[in-house]
Amino acid sequence: MTILKFLLIFSLALDVSARRTKGTKMPKEKSSKSPKGCDFALYLTEPSSTDIAVPNDDDAGSYVWEDNDLCEGYLDSYDGDCVSRGSASGVCTILASGETCDSVDTWYLNGPDGELLGTLVTRGLAYKDDTPSIVVGGTGCFVNAKGTVSSSVFDDDEGNEWWQYDLTNL
Repeated sequence: MTILKFLLIFSLALDVSARRTKGTKMPKEKSSKSPKGCDFALYLTEPSSTDIAVPNDDDAGSYVWEDNDLCEGYLDSYDGDCVSRGSASGVCTILASGETCDSVDTWYLNGPDGELLGTLVTRGLAYKDDTPSIVVGGTGCFVNAKGTVSSSVFDDDEGNEWWQYDLTNL
């Protein structure tokens, strides 16, 4: 069999398979219940408490962080009362302009009773207005997660930074 015949037969098989499953999925509701019935917070705040500039604050090429709290809801300040719904770790590489960061985040999300629901991995441009992060994968409740996560960043006069996340498009 030639390669051309193989590719033709393979593409036809994929086309038939796609038609067979088309229209069988129900639209996803925008609620805090995942398709597997997991209860997770749709709005989170992440105080940037463990962020480290690499190689140093004066000449940062990237930032890394590990186990920053993910607090339920939107907190108005860095020192807000945090009801922990998990933690966030990641790396953000500063792009050539120096004003935008290419961020890869891994979130460990917990349910209301503290049980681990799974992980969520996102990638996006930090410090760029109106640019949501893309969900690239997950585990547990988020094993087939798709969509985007919107974020806003805030800081105060003391140099503290915190992020607010909207997971309603997950």
